Amino acid sequence: MFYHLLIAGIGEAADVVRWADGWIAQLETPPDALLDVSLNGKRVNDLIHSLGELAAPRLTSESLPLLCRILHGHLVQKPDELRRVVRLLYWANVERVLPDEFAHDVYMLDDSLDLAGEGIYGTVEEIYSETVDILERYGATLPDGADLM
Repeated sequence: MFYHLLIAGIGEAADVVRWADGWIAQLETPPDALLDVSLNGKRVNDLIHSLGELAAPRLTSESLPLLCRILHGHLVQKPDELRRVVRLLYWANVERVLPDEFAHDVYMLDDSLDLAGEGIYGTVEEIYSETVDILERYGATLPDGADLM
């Protein structure tokens, strides 16, 4: 998931390094790729590459509630990043990891944002509100208090 967040410009390298360091401390013999993730914290492109080496950069249906919760928090704090959030969801949809109903909602968000951005139909503010609601709804399946990073 970190791979996708960094590619979209939403994730923070420090969070990824903190995550990697936590695993390194727990493992007797951490894989070299995990060490690379920890050491590449200041170079985002290298960090993305190291994450790809560590594991296939694939979102899963199990990681979806966590992704939604992270994206919801990010979007609430940074509403101007709506396009990045919707594009990341769009690519999750392309990877076919979204449940059908959520996939439909994401497909509609992507199209609606394009139409609103061009002034053809709806407003960006309406799409923002809808995106926040959708992320909240799908992120709600994650138990409260679950570790987000």
